Amino acid sequence: MQLGLKVDQFVAATNRNDVVPEYLRKGEYSPRPSVPTISNAMDVGAPSNLSGCRRSSAAPGKR
Repeated sequence: MQLGLKVDQFVAATNRNDVVPEYLRKGEYSPRPSVPTISNAMDVGAPSNLSGCRRSSAAPGKR
């Protein structure tokens, strides 16, 4: 059984702390220290929930 909502497109906003968009573009996770910006709620350089997202999106045999 697979959980989750099936989506056709994913749209997100980012600031200079673009770890997740970079991962989506390149397929490589490169955590790094965050850079302070005026949108401090998005100032995350190593998102703790990304590993769970990576596992849930992996092929069934690679989880």
